Amino acid sequence: MPFACQGGFSVAVQFRSHKGEIRFLPRYKIWTAKALALHPPSCNVLSIGGAAIVAGASSSRARAITQQARSPVIRVYAASPDQTISDSAADSNLESVTSEAPSNGSSNGSGHASPQSATEGNGAGKAAHLQQLRLDLAAALMPHPAKAHRGGEDAVFLSDDGLTFGLADGVGSWIESGVDAGIFARELMDNCKSAARSIPLSKSAPLNILKNGFYDTKKTGSSTACVLALEGDTLHAANLGDSGFMVVRRNKVHYKSRSQQHQFNFPFQLGRGGRMPFDSPSMAECYSVPLIEGDVIIAATDGVWDNLFDTECAALVGQTKAKGSNPGETAEALARCANMRGGDTQAVTPFAVGCQRMGLAEIGGKLDDVAVIIAYVEGASKL
Repeated sequence: MPFACQGGFSVAVQFRSHKGEIRFLPRYKIWTAKALALHPPSCNVLSIGGAAIVAGASSSRARAITQQARSPVIRVYAASPDQTISDSAADSNLESVTSEAPSNGSSNGSGHASPQSATEGNGAGKAAHLQQLRLDLAAALMPHPAKAHRGGEDAVFLSDDGLTFGLADGVGSWIESGVDAGIFARELMDNCKSAARSIPLSKSAPLNILKNGFYDTKKTGSSTACVLALEGDTLHAANLGDSGFMVVRRNKVHYKSRSQQHQFNFPFQLGRGGRMPFDSPSMAECYSVPLIEGDVIIAATDGVWDNLFDTECAALVGQTKAKGSNPGETAEALARCANMRGGDTQAVTPFAVGCQRMGLAEIGGKLDDVAVIIAYVEGASKL
């Protein structure tokens, strides 16, 4: 049923499934706080402070062009600095913001900073400093069609001050044992947000947040994880697995993280339960990269990096920003592009290239959950 309330705007998304073509038009609205008060909707509301995303689960229609292709319920979330997204469908709090971090450079981008091991203290005794840069942040999440009913397996968090954030990608193979790894990923990100409240900004802050968040996570499952923090004009990051981050400068790839994998398509991961030995948070690679005003930070799960080449991401983000789009619109555009590419069975993608290098006959995209965080880097006085 279409939304009957006023005070927002709707967006349509075209989607192609991995097993066949589907024309899918999910609709959601972005509401102001005033509009919500005047016209409370009956559908799912994702509160984000001064605004909210409303996802209409019953309003979408899909037309399957191949045999019994099932319509996915694709949700796109967006947020601004200091705002929170609550995913009612997954019964958990997700917070979203965007930013990026340096990494060990396996991308087709340009600069590569050296990874640094963050084993020092959390900087509790460090003197307070003047924040030189701020982030205008937003995130978009789009579950895999088969996982949409349980909220997908990707998760994000945004700290209260908008300077620390992260994402996690639950490992999908757990579902074969009846375990939803998305629950683990969401608990991990929730705990990382809590840890960020008491850990001062420093080079080691992302790793310490990840460690504390993981040790407080008790659910069964596993996920990759990436935590980032902006200190002054430097972005610090701790990344474990095949999620990652990129800095776009002047519409080109300035810096791109390296994927951590034990072997192809087998990423490093934090986990609880099961018989498989998991990786330790201390195995995360830690980085520091200087930022300048005008940079754009992309953090994303492998639903983006497996389907879009680095130069494509940089070009799309640069062009979208140049049109006057805000970070939420840019995050949505990138997530939507990765999602559609994932359903293209004939596209040349990074995942297909990786398969071919391993001697596997694979072409096309890899349909997956998609989580994107976009941050526009601004001078502190502009926000």
